This record gives sequence, C-alpha cells and structure tokens, in this order.
Amino acid sequence: MSTLSLERFRTSSKYQDRPAAADIAFCVAAYANGMDEARIERALEDDYLSRDPSPSKRASYIRRTMTKARDWANR
Repeated sequence: MSTLSLERFRTSSKYQDRPAAADIAFCVAAYANGMDEARIERALEDDYLSRDPSPSKRASYIRRTMTKARDWANR
C-alpha cells in the first residue's frame, strides 16, 4: 500500500493534463486497496493544485472527489 501515491497518478501520461481525473483515479485505487479516508483526504489536501486559496472550495472539492470515488469503487 505504501507505493500508492497521488504523485504517481499525477505524473502518469494518462492523467498528465487532467489533475482532477488523476485525483479520482487515485481515490478509487486507494479505496479499492483499503486506504483509510483520513489518509486519502490528507493526500488530496497535501497535493491540492488549484490556485484558489479558499479553504471552503478546497474542502468542497476534496469531499466531492472522495464521494465520487467511493461510489465508483463500491460498484
């Protein structure tokens, strides 16, 4: 599990120009591998790419991303 990192998804040529898609892919993989939600949230928080400094927008983005990924992973 330690090899699963958001950076790996973000640097993949598949997601290079699509950071939101990389975030979703990371979260789906993290859920599928049993990573706890706090750790997933920290990874998204630590590597948040938006230039908008608004904490509420950041929190909302992270919450939406995790919800979408959790729903997809639980299919």
